[in-house]
Amino acid sequence: MLKKVFTGCFLGFFVLSYSFAAGPVPILGQVVASTVYVDGLSMPSGTTVLNKTLVSTVNDPATIHLHNGQILKINRNSSAYLEGADAGQVRVAVRSGTVSYRDSNKGLMTALPDSVIAFGGEITSANTDSESGLKMVLVEKAEAGQRIIKVNDTAGLKPNQNIMLQSLDGKILEVKAQDSIEGNSVMLTAALSNSYGVNSPVTASAIPAAPQAAGMSQGAKVGIILGIVVAAGAAIAIAKNTGGSKATQ
Repeated sequence: MLKKVFTGCFLGFFVLSYSFAAGPVPILGQVVASTVYVDGLSMPSGTTVLNKTLVSTVNDPATIHLHNGQILKINRNSSAYLEGADAGQVRVAVRSGTVSYRDSNKGLMTALPDSVIAFGGEITSANTDSESGLKMVLVEKAEAGQRIIKVNDTAGLKPNQNIMLQSLDGKILEVKAQDSIEGNSVMLTAALSNSYGVNSPVTASAIPAAPQAAGMSQGAKVGIILGIVVAAGAAIAIAKNTGGSKATQ
């Protein structure tokens, strides 16, 4: 009996000692969003972000104010895993979609999937998938010949703005004119010339789109064809009238 009591007390003391030694779970920051998911659960705005937490968004972006004063934005249809590191750093691994943040030297940056950014005294990127400007990524594969592409977030696009698609290896670039936006789908004025995989970067572009079929729109083509048909009909009518007058003489 005494042996059991002694064993129980020893185990209880060990667990309690370990808990104090481990200390509290580090607080990484606070999330501000209309709708946000923390470790798969829908949470209200103002939720505290703890160590080793997955933050996901769907229809609304989420802004995270880190404990070290830095701010990052998890864009729509995106997710990122946050983990504490040495010297008060916070490591952010982009799992899907895009994460935007501001670098004091480079300005607005966008981290793409599989990027890892360390937020601390300085912001450092573990790979080259952080690019300047605001970018989107494809959430579905886009095949050559398609005129509709689906991206994670269209909030940064303006009406009729050209967009540039880039292959995952960076070897293929293509600029297309935008026709319309519906939700996260973007309708293009012309079909894609190449295929692009999921997570391929998409960005607003000031580069002019490639002209369609020798610089003519579909409407212009139809107008020219109709003009040719009308001209041909008129020529035939004139020829008939001319032929008739000769026969009378």
